[in-house]
Amino acid sequence: MIQIENICKSFSNGKENVIQALSDVSLTVNDGEMISVTGPSGSGKSTLLHIIAMLDTQDSGKYFYNGIDVSAMSESKKAQIRNREIGIVLQDYGLIGEMNALKNVALPLTIAGETGKAATQRAKETLCAVGLSDKLKQKANLLSGGQRQRVAIARAIVMNAKVILADEPTGAVDSKTTNDIMDLFSSINLKTGASIIIVTHDLAAAERCGRKVKIEDGTIS
Repeated sequence: MIQIENICKSFSNGKENVIQALSDVSLTVNDGEMISVTGPSGSGKSTLLHIIAMLDTQDSGKYFYNGIDVSAMSESKKAQIRNREIGIVLQDYGLIGEMNALKNVALPLTIAGETGKAATQRAKETLCAVGLSDKLKQKANLLSGGQRQRVAIARAIVMNAKVILADEPTGAVDSKTTNDIMDLFSSINLKTGASIIIVTHDLAAAERCGRKVKIEDGTIS
């Protein structure tokens, strides 16, 4: 499903200050795999995730999604894939604080053109599936960290995503909530067959994944 070949990515903070975020990175993620990507801060983990999510582009190398070269896709096609096939769980949750859990989860459905009533019902079912049946009308900014993470996961899977990308999903929660969240990812992986890529500093969370990838200094070690 996902094939990355010899990708390089750098950022410039001035003419003479170039940061090499990724250097000659190759990675294949098969259908239904659940993998972790670990490494120290600044090692390139999030950059890799953003490229896989089609939120950023590499300087060189190739990225194939379902056999199609992503560099040949239009921006509208990439946006369509992000909406319908790739669920993204951001490090800061990315929720709209003044909007309730139900409306946050329904957003991708609304963007895809699903009608209000159908979108609301599907969002409700997804929130119930992640254990938040009693928080449907609760504003996101009044939820606990663990509850916000579950809402973010529900939003990522509501479109029946084929790929789920999670950036530090357990970084701001306690160990019990970490276990609960990883249980949820494992359940989603088994029930839906979605490929799941989790960027994490948490070695305990990484151990819950079927395959572990480590990045150091922009290179997979």
